[in-house]
Amino acid sequence: MYDEILLHIGATKTGTSFLQYSWGYGRDGLDAGGVSYPVKDPLPKNGKPGIGNSGMLVRKAIEAEDKAEVEAEFDRLTEDADQSRLLLSSETFSGLCRAKRLRPKLERLADILHSKARRVRVLFFVRHIADHYWSQYGELVRRRRKIMPFDQFAAEFPCAFRDIADGYSAVFGKENLTVLLYDAVKDDCLGAAGAALGLPPVPPFKDRINRSMNAFEIDVAHHLNETDLPSGKLAGFLLSYSQTTPMPHDMARTQISETAIQTLQERYGEYARAFSADYLDPATPILAGSSHPPSTYQAGQFTQREEVLMQMLANCIDRMK
Repeated sequence: MYDEILLHIGATKTGTSFLQYSWGYGRDGLDAGGVSYPVKDPLPKNGKPGIGNSGMLVRKAIEAEDKAEVEAEFDRLTEDADQSRLLLSSETFSGLCRAKRLRPKLERLADILHSKARRVRVLFFVRHIADHYWSQYGELVRRRRKIMPFDQFAAEFPCAFRDIADGYSAVFGKENLTVLLYDAVKDDCLGAAGAALGLPPVPPFKDRINRSMNAFEIDVAHHLNETDLPSGKLAGFLLSYSQTTPMPHDMARTQISETAIQTLQERYGEYARAFSADYLDPATPILAGSSHPPSTYQAGQFTQREEVLMQMLANCIDRMK
């Protein structure tokens, strides 16, 4: 039996991939400090895909009819994890609280984890709501799941922070849940996570992993989403360009309109205050608005270099038709 099982559950766009890569490549250091971070698949060399270690466990927790199947997956994952403490990380853990029908699945998984350890502790990162919406929006556009304007997305997409925190607090005990504001610790989120969970220090992963797209990239992704062409090669070209060519400052920082901020403040002002009172240090409250100043950025208004790139992309699309 483990002394502790430590769960890192996200949320999305809060440095998860960076933490997982740092822990994955720093496994020897964790192991030397008495913490196992099991990774069953070989570590990637090209920076992709992510190396969260518990996605299959959560999938089994959701899909399996028999509790024994879920326990068997836990045993498979941890068969070589022989330290006194076990670290598990996956954003999909938070998905177990996004729908009420999944709550029994989380409770069943919790029963298994409590049978394997004397204590289970949970770490949950959140962000200022508008900034999280922007990052989440870019991710959905990149995956070709959204083509709506951001202002519409801000008005319709639900914030799940409360559902997730309340769910894990109810199942594992509020005393075993730590909530951190990513915006307050993002310069050293690895150190903040380590301090919260009592982990031995490991080196930060040096490469940039799964960063949020800027406004120009999202505009191009929208353009691709409106076609019926495969976007893989074009998206790869775009990301390669943007990562090797410095973007203008006003294009590279987060772009959030005054309309979207007002919408989110109306939807989540009281929600944010209550969440901060329940789960965060009052000195670092979650905000319904953005931590960045509003921008008057309008889709399609690029600098000359960006216009040249758009023409190159249009030429690529023409050749693929």
